Amino acid sequence: MDELAEDVADIPVGRPLDNMRVYVLDTGLGLVPPGVVGELYVAGGGVGRGFVGRPGPAGGGFSPRDVFRWRTVEALAGVAQTASVGVVAEAAGESLGEVPSTPVMSLFAERGGPVDGFYQSMGARVPSGTRFPQVERSVQAVLDHHDALRMCAVLEGDRWELTVPAADALRAGSILRRVDVAGLSQDAVAGVVVEQRVAAQGRLVPADGVLLQAVWFDAGPAAEGLLLLVVHHLVVDGVSWRILVPDVEAALAAVVAGREVELAAVATSFRRWARQLAGEAEVRAGELALWQRVARTADPLLGARGLDPLVDVASSAGQLEVRLPVEVAGPLLGAVASAFRGEVNDVLLTGLSRAVNRWRGTDGPVLVDLEGHGREEVAAGLDVTRTVGWFTTVYPVSLEPGSGDVGSSVKRVKEQLREIPDKGIGYGLLRYANVDTATEFEGPAPQIGFNYLGRFQTGTHSDGALTQAAGLSGGMDAGMPLAHVVEVNALAEDSGEGPELRAVWSWAGELLSEERVAELAQAWFEELTALVQAVTEGA
Repeated sequence: MDELAEDVADIPVGRPLDNMRVYVLDTGLGLVPPGVVGELYVAGGGVGRGFVGRPGPAGGGFSPRDVFRWRTVEALAGVAQTASVGVVAEAAGESLGEVPSTPVMSLFAERGGPVDGFYQSMGARVPSGTRFPQVERSVQAVLDHHDALRMCAVLEGDRWELTVPAADALRAGSILRRVDVAGLSQDAVAGVVVEQRVAAQGRLVPADGVLLQAVWFDAGPAAEGLLLLVVHHLVVDGVSWRILVPDVEAALAAVVAGREVELAAVATSFRRWARQLAGEAEVRAGELALWQRVARTADPLLGARGLDPLVDVASSAGQLEVRLPVEVAGPLLGAVASAFRGEVNDVLLTGLSRAVNRWRGTDGPVLVDLEGHGREEVAAGLDVTRTVGWFTTVYPVSLEPGSGDVGSSVKRVKEQLREIPDKGIGYGLLRYANVDTATEFEGPAPQIGFNYLGRFQTGTHSDGALTQAAGLSGGMDAGMPLAHVVEVNALAEDSGEGPELRAVWSWAGELLSEERVAELAQAWFEELTALVQAVTEGA
């Protein structure tokens, strides 16, 4: 914190750009240098979403679209508004009631198989000396504040019936468990966490409105504990965790200090956003030709056959975790993306498409199912930067990196990604929410799936087992059909010494061997390393 204070002290204040730089630092993104600065999205590795919707610097404000469109500090300072960003207030009770199924929810239902155990988890720190009633009260405050966490989700065939009940419908005491880990060794604690996470997964019952389980690992009155949140994926995504975990920790701090819990307001409810999104389906009809062209991309089989939903399920999947060290990942996620005036996905997908072509001996386009945050500004007056829910978009992209040097490949892939309107949100709307176009999307999905979740602060490897257990994790029911033959979920983990790129590869174990997937993972890291070398060496 002393270094941060010195950094702030060195910045002259008064001008919009200087105020903006102080504000970015104060909101946890790290100091962005003066002059030709790196992009906010790059600097934060996705964390930039965390400060949208907060009071702006020196009274200024900006909309969600401003941050994602104007990604440099200079540009954002230029558009910062001195008045309200124009968010329309919701009427009382507008967040409650029936919720239309969003495209990603419809995609999930379409997969079939068991769905109750599809979850993500993260941990929140619990101050030493905290008592069970205090944890319970804190969890209740968060449940009451974030409507989606109380949602009742009933799967009828291939469609969801979703309802958000009143704030007092779910009591924290019914979903909260305390586990005593005081005095246990690190290995023992790690084992208990895994055991309890699996047990919490088994207690999720979406049809009964039980989409969250909270497990308090109590390390004793003199030690910091951990509140593990196991949440069904229907109501949480990567951005939601950046809202949910800080809110839980803020609630705990307030309750322990004897204060009332006061969480920042949620400007737009998930229900309102979902209803607005459903109305966009007709507007997106003009994108149909684009998506048909992408769907025509040749996608040679990666294995002996396509996916079989009865055979290729979670229990038969392989998994491999690899890490790109900080000396490569740091420049990759910062200087490299900034050098091409691009986003992190531009460089990661360039490396992936080149690696896939090397791996299968081809030189054409690579078809990939790409996940995005999905929080696009579909209409004026909406602000979902404080909204917990599953906003993710999933859409196919055809990436043709070419056979030239890595630099030219980045430029090609970047241009191809920019051709897609609004980060692909129209694809799901046309496929699942527009009856006139839905039949145009019959056929298999891309065999490769990719998702970059952004940057997360983590504990160091020397920290205790509870700190390490706080990181983002997830799982699904053993019988749930796989979505892709090969899937990559990547995130940047920063323990204070710079980011490592952590990539979890999963694949259909009946179609590909671990050795074969490891070759692809290695080829990807080699391409990313070559990109770093090309930029840092001035190639």
